[in-house]
Amino acid sequence: MALIVFTPVIVWNVQHLVASLAFQNGRATGAYLQPLMPLATVAGIAVC
Repeated sequence: MALIVFTPVIVWNVQHLVASLAFQNGRATGAYLQPLMPLATVAGIAVC
C-alpha cells in the first residue's frame, strides 16, 4: 500500500532529476547546532 501511495513521488523525482533530494541536501549543508530550536518549534506549533 505504501508503495502505491509513494509511487507518484518516485516518478516525479525521476522526471525532475531528483530535485527534492537536491533541495534537501542544500538545506542540510551549513547546518549548525541551534539549542533554542526545539523551543521555537514548540512555540510555532502552539501558535497554529
